[in-house]
Amino acid sequence: RAPPAQKSTCHFSDTLPNVTHQVYSFDMAYGAEHYSYLNPWAEEERRIAAEEKKRQNELKWREKQLAKASKDSVLK
Repeated sequence: RAPPAQKSTCHFSDTLPNVTHQVYSFDMAYGAEHYSYLNPWAEEERRIAAEEKKRQNELKWREKQLAKASKDSVLK
């Protein structure tokens, strides 16, 4: 017959799930706060990049129009 099981005197295994849950909760809260802090900066960077791309496309279009106009005037 097996001897009766003794209760563990180590409480580490009892507190580990609680600590793990607290760490995950803190991590989620910090991540949400950090994201909300960085999100406006990212939106501003995307807006600036879109404006720059639009400006570059407009410059390319004007260069093409100018080249086309100068080509037409040379041939006539």
